[in-house]
This record gives sequence, structure tokens and C-alpha cells, in this order.
Amino acid sequence: MQPPYPQKEDKIAEIVLAQQQSLQIKKNRIIRLLYIVGGSIAFGLSILVDIPEHTDPPFRAY
Repeated sequence: MQPPYPQKEDKIAEIVLAQQQSLQIKKNRIIRLLYIVGGSIAFGLSILVDIPEHTDPPFRAY
């Protein structure tokens, strides 16, 4: 026996799937942005720490 409204169930399933995909895309964009920001900060700090002209770099162990 077939469900009384198979087309309605199919549409609901498509909507739910589309919402899940949209949410996953948003999460991926946020994660990518966090990696870019974190990498930029780490790169900037590494340049500040390893400048040879500094007489006393803050994090170098002697």
C-alpha cells in the first residue's frame, strides 16, 4: 500500500535535505574563516618573534 501523499513526503524530504546542506555549507564557511584568521595571527606572531634585528625576542630560549 502506498502512502496517501507520496509527493508531499518527497517534497518535505527535499526541503529537509536542502536545509541540512545549507547548514553544512555555513559551518564549512565559518570553519574556513577561523582557519584563515588563526593562520594569519600565527604567521604574524612568527614574524614578530623571529625578526633578526630584535635584540631580545620575547619567546626565544637562550
